[in-house]
Amino acid sequence: MDAKTNNKLHFSSYQQILKSLLILSILFVTEAASAEESVPVIEQASAVAVETEQPQAETTTETYLIEQTNAYRAKYNLEPLTVDEKLNEACRKLAEVMARTGYMSHYADGRSPSSRATASGYRWSSVTENIAYRWDRKNSTNEEYARATLNQWINSGGHRRNLLSSRSTQCGAAFATNPQTGKTFAVMVYAHPED
Repeated sequence: MDAKTNNKLHFSSYQQILKSLLILSILFVTEAASAEESVPVIEQASAVAVETEQPQAETTTETYLIEQTNAYRAKYNLEPLTVDEKLNEACRKLAEVMARTGYMSHYADGRSPSSRATASGYRWSSVTENIAYRWDRKNSTNEEYARATLNQWINSGGHRRNLLSSRSTQCGAAFATNPQTGKTFAVMVYAHPED
């Protein structure tokens, strides 16, 4: 075989290799394009699956406390308290101050319960407040913790009077925990709006 023929064979083999590579690259690009087109459908399907598998948000301790308070009031034929966001805000601010300072008092932030309600924008004709603290937050569910807090108040004359006030029609509640000490403070306000 002469050099010219040998070169033609090599060139021919080289062309075959290039054709094969070209065909493979076309197939690869086509498959990649097909895969890209299907991605939104796959993502959409998985988004739907994730959405349906998401657990429902856990009920807050505050919500349980209010529900349990209303159940307790119902035993005495009292109307349920409705939640007021301004009262929630007043409770949250006091609970956070007590958790931060470790000082439990109706005046821990330098204000009275009624002045906190006013500062939160609530127009009131009566305001009373229950506060408490507990150490066992990590060992309880939200429902159990709310029940334990409510029981503290039920077993105390002054706190029980606030719980069972027929004058009160609205409420707010908050819990705050100091992460260093583990001490949790609870605040619940019972109020009647301005007439």
